[in-house]
Amino acid sequence: MAATSGAFPFPKLVKDNYERWSIQMKTFFGGQDVWEAVEEEYVEPKNLVGSCQAVKKATKEAQMKDQKALSLIQLGVDDNIFEKIAQATTAKKAWDSLENAFKGVDKVKKNGVVERKNRSIMNMTQSMLKRKTLPKEFWAKAVDCAVYLSNGCPMRNVWNQTPQEAWSGFKPSLYHLKVFGSIAYVHVHDQQRKKLDDKSEKFIFIGYNQQSKGYKLYNPVDKKIKVN
Repeated sequence: MAATSGAFPFPKLVKDNYERWSIQMKTFFGGQDVWEAVEEEYVEPKNLVGSCQAVKKATKEAQMKDQKALSLIQLGVDDNIFEKIAQATTAKKAWDSLENAFKGVDKVKKNGVVERKNRSIMNMTQSMLKRKTLPKEFWAKAVDCAVYLSNGCPMRNVWNQTPQEAWSGFKPSLYHLKVFGSIAYVHVHDQQRKKLDDKSEKFIFIGYNQQSKGYKLYNPVDKKIKVN
């Protein structure tokens, strides 16, 4: 949403668009030749008596630029935000007040989303380990599996698609999903066993191999992981 000053449109600051707004306003101030007034605070001289005409003219121009920049800042903020700069007497004071109030808010909001996602993944991880009474040594494999499953679950911020579908354009299949920590039996080829040996070995399912269509299986005897 943009405000308008005469024929010049410029951005409107709301709660969560400060980073974009500040960049656009700097460009706008530069076009109006008032950015210097925002960067360097105007200080009204105590006494101009005896000053030459050039000094008086420069002082008057600096004052006018400062007031112009201040008015543009006031017009460029939402009504709810105006209160934060209502007492500012210079453009720099108004700009600094907004910077202190809103700079980094976007990043904090995004970090909050990331933190909630990480918390969800860790909750899934803990549940999977507890359900199959697996030791904490398997936590990294459980996290990988949790992320894989999460990427296959619909999410509102990608229009009720799964992240995998939004990224690739293909709806993922669910037929291959297995329960983490389940017992799996792997066939032993005839060439690798003797006549009286078991035809299969007992493994534990610990995840999906994303490089190929296979499962990651853990052998509790030799403590090795194989893809099958």
